[in-house]
Amino acid sequence: MSGRRTLLRQAGVGLVEVMIALLLSLLTVGVIIQVLLGNHKTYLTGEAIARVQEDSRFAVNLLQQELRMVGYQGCLSKQGVNITNTLNGGTALPYNFTVYLRGYDNVTATLPTALSALFTAAEPKPKAGTDVLLVQGPTGAGVPVTRNNSAAQLFVQQLSSKANYCGTGKQGYSDLCEGDIVMVSDCQKARIFQITQTQVVGGGSEVNIGHSNDNKYTPGNAVSSWGGASSPVEERFGAGSVLSRMETRIYYVARPSANAPYALYRKSGLAAGMLLVDGVTDVQLTFGEDQNRDRAADRYVSAASNPNWDNVLGIGVQLLMRSGQGNVVSDPQAISFAGATFQAVDSHWYWVAETTVALRNRLP
Repeated sequence: MSGRRTLLRQAGVGLVEVMIALLLSLLTVGVIIQVLLGNHKTYLTGEAIARVQEDSRFAVNLLQQELRMVGYQGCLSKQGVNITNTLNGGTALPYNFTVYLRGYDNVTATLPTALSALFTAAEPKPKAGTDVLLVQGPTGAGVPVTRNNSAAQLFVQQLSSKANYCGTGKQGYSDLCEGDIVMVSDCQKARIFQITQTQVVGGGSEVNIGHSNDNKYTPGNAVSSWGGASSPVEERFGAGSVLSRMETRIYYVARPSANAPYALYRKSGLAAGMLLVDGVTDVQLTFGEDQNRDRAADRYVSAASNPNWDNVLGIGVQLLMRSGQGNVVSDPQAISFAGATFQAVDSHWYWVAETTVALRNRLP
């Protein structure tokens, strides 16, 4: 027998096997990428929804808190009765405090005269096609008057003292500052004026509130001397009266620059508007009007229907919210908003928040 043995040469991996392996690898990588992209999309959607819902809750809560006190005048039973306004320009906004509440329906680039006068040329203006709400009322709970006023001053309780509250180096007493517009009221009458001096007196228990007509602040007082024992009863305010800081506030949709997203703004008097909540792209309002004086709203209508503003008992608010993050939805949304269908044109996520606020000062 021959001692030779036959050696078998090992064959390498064929081209077909390599291609199959590469294909399987690509499929595996593709599946992993799809899972990662899906998870990322889900995360973005969840984050956008959570942020929009959080912003909408904040906006609704803020509006509920601020709108409830519209037209509050202490214990005066009827708005506008026995109110004396001693401010310069007290017959026009923002210093005429007998307006209380106004709505402006689907404003245009040319604002109504009453609104236009409150905005400077450089300020962001309300977005065309949205509603604007103007309300008037107190800020805070008010400060008790401690004793009878004199011709030049009132005396209120010293509730707090805050350094730099009224500006750098300017102390705030009972959350009041020089330049504040305030209303002092009891159950029969009220008087509106501007604070020109605050000084702690009475061993630290009282704050002296001055109201001169030196025109140190805008708009200034047209009348300087009122009150005191020998003055008419409508000028006298003592214990049982309350001093409240007053504001004319406007709520509207605007944006800080041409390419920025829209937001909800609040403007107090002639001060620059303040951005409150991002992502509010539209506001639509309805007003609950009492038509038969039974102290209940008989209908909710837009401002375009010219309701009797003195008989409005509630405000319906709808906010159209838009996510700050794009590429959240695959197809633009179509959602119900303000009695119509809103058709989005982008991949942002939209949400409608709504509330109805009762005006406490007008309810039985």
